[in-house]
Amino acid sequence: MHPAPWIVRRLERHGVPAILGVCAGLGFAPTNLWPLTFGALVLLIGRTASRARSRSAAIDAATFGTALGVTSLGWIAEAFAWQDGIPAELAPVAVVVLSGYLALYWAAAFGLAHRLARGDRLVFALAAAPLFVLAEWTRGIVFTGFGWNPLGAVWLSVPDISLNAAIFGTLGLSGLTVLCAGLVASAASGDRHAAILATLVGAELLAFPKPTIPPDTAQSISVVQANIGQDAKWREGSRDRNLDQYLRLTRRSPGAATSRMIFWPEAAITERLEDNATLRARLANALRPGDLLMTGSIGGTADGASTNSVFLVGDKGEILGRYDKQHLVPFGEYLPFRPIASAIGWDKFVPGTSDLVAGPADTVISAGGPAASVAICYEISFAREVASRETRPAFIFNPSNDAWFGPHGPPQHLAQARMRAIELGLPVIRATQTGISAVIRSDGSVAASIPTDRAGRLNTSMPAALPPTVYARLGDLVPLGAAAVLLAFAFWRRWRLACG
Repeated sequence: MHPAPWIVRRLERHGVPAILGVCAGLGFAPTNLWPLTFGALVLLIGRTASRARSRSAAIDAATFGTALGVTSLGWIAEAFAWQDGIPAELAPVAVVVLSGYLALYWAAAFGLAHRLARGDRLVFALAAAPLFVLAEWTRGIVFTGFGWNPLGAVWLSVPDISLNAAIFGTLGLSGLTVLCAGLVASAASGDRHAAILATLVGAELLAFPKPTIPPDTAQSISVVQANIGQDAKWREGSRDRNLDQYLRLTRRSPGAATSRMIFWPEAAITERLEDNATLRARLANALRPGDLLMTGSIGGTADGASTNSVFLVGDKGEILGRYDKQHLVPFGEYLPFRPIASAIGWDKFVPGTSDLVAGPADTVISAGGPAASVAICYEISFAREVASRETRPAFIFNPSNDAWFGPHGPPQHLAQARMRAIELGLPVIRATQTGISAVIRSDGSVAASIPTDRAGRLNTSMPAALPPTVYARLGDLVPLGAAAVLLAFAFWRRWRLACG
């Protein structure tokens, strides 16, 4: 048999969902082409819903999800350039493997939706959305979770839609995106009920009232970005020179009267701050009376282990508060299955031979100034872990080191922080080593920022917090509850169809 028809069939089977996945991946920062994401999702759902077998629907979704992941997460390969112990050839393999793993959640949601729908496109749309919410919630937990680039983040450039995260969270906004796309796909096939529901859901998304942002507070703040590359950060003999760069950018004229809160990025100080009185005295010399410094630093525990920490330092060099990172990054800050991984030459990306250890479950620093919820680097991508339920903070501090994330990682990281601001109604102060540092208002808009690869200091006022949002009060109960109701409705319609 001539091979051409077989090749054409294979390209149609796998090539089409792969192309759709690439288009969908372009909706995330920095390209922000959200119409491509939504359009690709409509076409994917139309395709999978019409499949004869659930297995085929799951394969289509897995292919789509893998291509989406490779497109939007390709920057992860940049991290391999900073680790001599890991062969550079593994970089693309790691991106594909991670994307393939994340695609399993797409496959599970769409495959189960197809099995429930049994050919009914409207049931497929009603089932795919809640199943996708459950899949996304699960991927935020399994293997310590991976919360990066939730589907709802593509709407940041459309505030009328992204503000819905204040009620449903980004998790629920992702589900609403799938629901709307599914209803449009069903309506395109001639289902008038789907057309009515799509209109109602779209109207709800666009009609969300924009909050009135109160004026900034009287608290003066400074965010410092020293633009120290990853190659210089840990270089032997560069510690003092790097610290001098931060101190130079922090100092201000003697005549300045207003006290400030000053923010330095993750691990701006690469030694144990609590053990070095001389270092703390150098910090004090750069502060004016009443100033407070929140800085990332290496910390230590009583048994000698190291932590990724944030310290609140007073104008006399005294330590007023501390937070130790809780959600550590596998292969970044600790090496899972260390005996096996070390034997094959694998290592973690953070320098040092020992693993970092996680801190206690307390995210709020309140001594000496406004209460701050701290989320170090990757932690900002986990909504449920950011804000304390007991104490509502005045703002979220997100120090990070994105110097090894390439050009695409930092804009995506900023997007995660903006989604947290919308969900919780809290401003986010983001200080990074090489950018993007930013002051984010409580509606997710960026008040001020320093772009990548530029040294500088943001001098501005602390944005005000909004009253607690629905999501801040109830968390994932909102999207999970909505998913349960919608799934029950899908089962009800399936039952009605079966009964004739």
